[in-house]
Amino acid sequence: KNLTSALLRLPGILDDSVQEIDENVVKSFLQLQIGEAIAHLNGYRQSEGESIFNDLKEKLLSIRKNLSDISQYESERVLKIRERFEEQLRSLEKDYSVDSGRLETELIFYIEKLDINEEKVRLSTHLDYFEEIISDRSQIEKGKKLNFIAQEMLREVNTIGSKANHAEIQKLVVLMKDNIEKIKEQT
Repeated sequence: KNLTSALLRLPGILDDSVQEIDENVVKSFLQLQIGEAIAHLNGYRQSEGESIFNDLKEKLLSIRKNLSDISQYESERVLKIRERFEEQLRSLEKDYSVDSGRLETELIFYIEKLDINEEKVRLSTHLDYFEEIISDRSQIEKGKKLNFIAQEMLREVNTIGSKANHAEIQKLVVLMKDNIEKIKEQT
């Protein structure tokens, strides 16, 4: 009751005179407010787009660095594989007669299965293409294409991981997969 009586005592509350509203003034006011809201929205979208663009570029750079870091472990990885082959070969020669032609064929097949150069090249190509797409300001709708490229990048990284057979390369694979997943969230 106190609030009601306080409101009724305010000046102009019980004034029953009707003021005429100028339609042109209201229209101009609304146009101005809507224009400002649209400009604010477009500014926000531009800012958000730039932020996402910079984040994606950062993720791509990180993946590129991880990919190049794999090279430092390649010779160690190949050496370990070679040592393992030689050890197993010595063991086989003690117990069995070994057909050297057949063994050479099998070794070549196995070595080709462990080679990750093709995957590294394809991943690098996918990274280049992804960056090309996000840098192209003429394309507006890019999400599905970027998501597909990210999926292809993930496929190459998974293959590198399955072939690598090396702990440090596996760590780099995990870092690359994490960044690709973050990229997929953005796209």
